[in-house]
Amino acid sequence: EPTSGLDPLMQSRFVALIRQERDRGKTILMSSHSFEEVDKTCDQVLIIREGRIIHEGSTEMLRRSRTRTYLLQTARPDAAASALTEAGFPARATDNGTIEVPVSGDAVDRFIKTVAALQVVDLNVKHQSLEEHFMRFYQQGGEEGSR
Repeated sequence: EPTSGLDPLMQSRFVALIRQERDRGKTILMSSHSFEEVDKTCDQVLIIREGRIIHEGSTEMLRRSRTRTYLLQTARPDAAASALTEAGFPARATDNGTIEVPVSGDAVDRFIKTVAALQVVDLNVKHQSLEEHFMRFYQQGGEEGSR
């Protein structure tokens, strides 16, 4: 862990140094379990499980593939949840009338088109953290987007 044990100021300086060297064209191999650190400093990511590479790609691709949970409020929550479920989105109505819909990165356009037909009162999005994405990806054995 490159920044383990460093105070916040030194962590910031370390990240700035890594970015500076990266911008100068240097390749830096860094091993870390700190997802925030990886997200801030790395262009490419390898995910290794039991000694085998299960994913290789850009951090940007990893960001785009993360699941987003959309929080919808509509004039007719039950009808909206049914329409979303029929369209292939596992919608779940909460006690306060909000509909939670997890949407993978590649389905956002289709989701937006589906939502456009509903009477939406409010729409918010909660992005999955890189750590949550990694854990889901790791538990699935790297099936989505593996090399």
